[in-house]
Amino acid sequence: MTLEKKEMLNITGGGISPWVIFGIGAVVTFLAGVFDGFVRPPSCK
Repeated sequence: MTLEKKEMLNITGGGISPWVIFGIGAVVTFLAGVFDGFVRPPSCK
């Protein structure tokens, strides 16, 4: 079965939700903070 050009133009999909991008950014930020805490622990005053 082959698709005609008109049918190919109607194919949708593969979009990323903004919430997925926000979630990935939050996880990366959290992991960067944890890593920074292990590498440079804050001194107690």
